[in-house]
Amino acid sequence: MTVNLVIRVTPKEKALIDKYAGKEGWTISEYVRATMITDMAMMHQDVEAMKIIFNKGKQKLAQRLSHKLRPFHADEAKR
Repeated sequence: MTVNLVIRVTPKEKALIDKYAGKEGWTISEYVRATMITDMAMMHQDVEAMKIIFNKGKQKLAQRLSHKLRPFHADEAKR
């Protein structure tokens, strides 16, 4: 379950968020959440934030590996 969190940013901030979210292949929501939670974990040594980062990191790693391995599996299927 998620809830909405509305924030105000300048056009330049929005452009930066869009840029870096896009580089990671993340939605703006994913990027902002990850950035905020990472800051909480690092600045406040928040254990719950660290757990969220760890679990999200595992999910993203699995997605990236799956995406990168698709061409390999497609080549194997042709053989």
